[in-house]
Amino acid sequence: MMMLSGNVTLWLFAMISAKGKWKEVAISGGQFKEADFEGLVDIKELSDYEIVNSTPEKKKKEKSVEERKRKGKKRARKSKSDEIVPREEPKSDVKNPKKRKTNMEAWSELDLPDVIIQGLEDSQFASPTPIQAKAIPPAVRDRRDVVGAAETGSGKTLAFGIPLLYHILRMKETAKDVRPLYALVLAPTRELALQVKKHLVAVAKYTSIQIVAVVGGMAAQKQERFLQREPEIVVGTPGRLWEMIDMGDPHLSKVADLPFLVIDEADRMVEQGHFAELANILDRLPQPNRGKSERQTFVFSATLTLPKRMKKKASKSSAQTLDELMKKVRLSSNPCVIDLTQKRGTVETLVETRITCTEEEKDVYLYYFLLNHPGRTLVFTNTIDCIRRLKSLLALLKLDPLPLHAGMQQRQRLKNLDRFSSRSNGLLLASDVAARGLDIPNVDHVIHYQIPKNADLYVHRSGRTARASADGISVMLVGPKDLQFYRGICKVLNRDRDLSTFPVDMSYWLALKERISLAKKIDKEELSESRVRSKDSWFLKTAKEMDIDLDDEIMESMEDRHEKLSKKQKVQLKQMKAQLVELLERDLLPFGHSVHFPTSSAKLIDIGLRGHEAIYRSAMKSVTSKKRK
Repeated sequence: MMMLSGNVTLWLFAMISAKGKWKEVAISGGQFKEADFEGLVDIKELSDYEIVNSTPEKKKKEKSVEERKRKGKKRARKSKSDEIVPREEPKSDVKNPKKRKTNMEAWSELDLPDVIIQGLEDSQFASPTPIQAKAIPPAVRDRRDVVGAAETGSGKTLAFGIPLLYHILRMKETAKDVRPLYALVLAPTRELALQVKKHLVAVAKYTSIQIVAVVGGMAAQKQERFLQREPEIVVGTPGRLWEMIDMGDPHLSKVADLPFLVIDEADRMVEQGHFAELANILDRLPQPNRGKSERQTFVFSATLTLPKRMKKKASKSSAQTLDELMKKVRLSSNPCVIDLTQKRGTVETLVETRITCTEEEKDVYLYYFLLNHPGRTLVFTNTIDCIRRLKSLLALLKLDPLPLHAGMQQRQRLKNLDRFSSRSNGLLLASDVAARGLDIPNVDHVIHYQIPKNADLYVHRSGRTARASADGISVMLVGPKDLQFYRGICKVLNRDRDLSTFPVDMSYWLALKERISLAKKIDKEELSESRVRSKDSWFLKTAKEMDIDLDDEIMESMEDRHEKLSKKQKVQLKQMKAQLVELLERDLLPFGHSVHFPTSSAKLIDIGLRGHEAIYRSAMKSVTSKKRK
């Protein structure tokens, strides 16, 4: 055995145990001159040695490393036991929830799994609402179909959502490797569908159940990628869902074996424009077996008029329409029917008032309310043009309004909803897109700038406030054109007398009217200039598309007109805007001013103000706390 100098020596010593001594080996000077032996110093020889087997030590070392890895994994599992488990398919669907900090006995009495109860606790739902307490037991224990009606904000989403999660968890325990479509939830609007999905995801956070929303206004390709994950629950609007089913989406084609179906806001579904796609989807569902459907169905709404065979007092026209829907849905012969709607149609904590005025005065009254009553306010109109006009007008008055209507892109609609929800003094101008089912937190006031055409819409609009037993105010601006609709609403909702008149202090009416009039003039001038430019732009574009060469005189006259209009209007607009800024800087609420504010007890409370919003809020908080006590 020989030893070479350098690192080789260490390697040889690691492999042998020397018993004798190393001996020098004589070498001639001409040997080992090749490049491979460059740096060789000398060579020694060892003849008496013993080979040492180092494998066991290496195995011990490797084993100890593996043991350390296993121990590290155990410690990591212990440290992560309180965290939310990722949403990948596990071997078991039961996950370890956190230790409870809230008393959840009311939910435990419904025999729900811990993973669902923990999700409810994290979402701060300490106890079931009346509609949930009545709908969940028959849906969970007996798996009966449920037809329910309750006021807005009563918790209908979880009334069908919890039974869905419960049954899907049980079915997944015995399911094989396949990923079926378990539940389809249909909603009339995009915003409502996205909101339902959000609530279900929050409650299902400790399960592996995946939930996807499929709605219009968003990229279909992106939604197709979501569906490729084969989610257990799909929430969507009838239009986009039917479009993707008709195109042959692989996951949605599984509706032929669908175990659970939910129709939310059913009364809206039967309206023109929604019923056709809904009927097409229902035709793809499995046929009933011997008079009993194997599918469990949930039908919910805030203003659901139940068919005659379920509710004797239902109106004839509504019953006929919903009877047609029920035939399409093919409910079981013994559904659980729950009707928690009140005769008055709206919740008791809602204060309903009106202001009778002319069409021209509506802007002044709206401005009056927004200045005197700070808080999150939702203003409803019947047309998109009205929303656009109010947005321009109120923006000039520095109120920062946010629009929401069907003509906007879905991304912008959701963005404005988030902005409105994040502002304590937010102002949202909305069409009836926002009337159905949206759970916008802490909306203080709802103003019906234009009266809805029927009582159902009025109930849904007003239901955006006074949710979950909170207080809220609804104000109807009743003009001459609105009178017939106002009377119709009062009749349907069993209002024997007119709604109480919202108190208005007329002492500074003229000052408000001056601001509104000036803002309207500015808006009119800006709109006029915009229209002229838009008309000329269309003219030039059309001529170009038709390959028509315009005379130089026409082009020069157009340019001269723009220049003259521009100079004149710029001067006028600058003067009027400066005047409006001066008016807005004036204080409309002088020292000692008193404001009457209606409460749910139908009394008026006088609050002395200095004209500052902060003082007003402080006073309102003290009044609210006293009333609750």
